[in-house]
Amino acid sequence: MLVDSADTHGEWSMAALTENTRYLTPVHRHTWDESFYVLEGTLTAMLDGRYYELPAGSFLLIPRGTVHAQGNRDSTPVKLLLTMRPSGFEHHLKDRAELYKKIKPSEPGFPQAMDSLRRKNAAYIEVIGPWNVPAKPAPLPNHQ
Repeated sequence: MLVDSADTHGEWSMAALTENTRYLTPVHRHTWDESFYVLEGTLTAMLDGRYYELPAGSFLLIPRGTVHAQGNRDSTPVKLLLTMRPSGFEHHLKDRAELYKKIKPSEPGFPQAMDSLRRKNAAYIEVIGPWNVPAKPAPLPNHQ
């Protein structure tokens, strides 16, 4: 965590994340605004059914309530900054970091452990379903 909710009286928070190779979130939405700034690698994202490839230097705003998913389809990690407004979701991120210390995504019990975390933090995220990523998403237009 770079900026915790305690630092901003719950107004916003910011985390530096590394999305491991081949990691994809499920399709979901939440009640807070989320933005990504890609530092390294290429982030793949889906917003309201449109797909994007976001190279380093890209910024993406996901307004609250927007159905979306994101992840890393490449063989190199994606480093990014995540801003959340208002804050709260960082509690799930901290739980997720602790989970990764105990069990790896490739291990058999990981999906159940992650589902348990999502239930614990259901106030922050509504999972809609799996994400079926197309073969080649469109590049992000320059004007967005």
